[in-house]
Amino acid sequence: GVVYNKQGVVKTLLAKKEVILSAGAIASPQLLLLSGVGPKKHLSEKDIPLVADSPGVGRNLHNHISVSVPLLFKTLKRYESLNIKSLLDFLTKREGPLTSTGMSQVTGFALLNES
Repeated sequence: GVVYNKQGVVKTLLAKKEVILSAGAIASPQLLLLSGVGPKKHLSEKDIPLVADSPGVGRNLHNHISVSVPLLFKTLKRYESLNIKSLLDFLTKREGPLTSTGMSQVTGFALLNES
């Protein structure tokens, strides 16, 4: 389970199987290392008890460049499917147009010369 503090009140959530904690590209490896999962040599240098020797933890991190492309429109077209039905579909079934963040989901990676 998970014990957390919300507005000064300590709460506990129980899990039937397991809890998966993800904290992003930087903090997830840090949590693993502090928990004893990582390169054996590095953990021993920091006096952290070894749980699992995993040499790849904290390695091969990449900073992905993000580019914004602003667009100007002469007319604004109304998005017809943003309505109460769409809201209910999203809240009850996690379906419909509200499950998309629009064009921000368009992503690509380019292989560039590293020089």
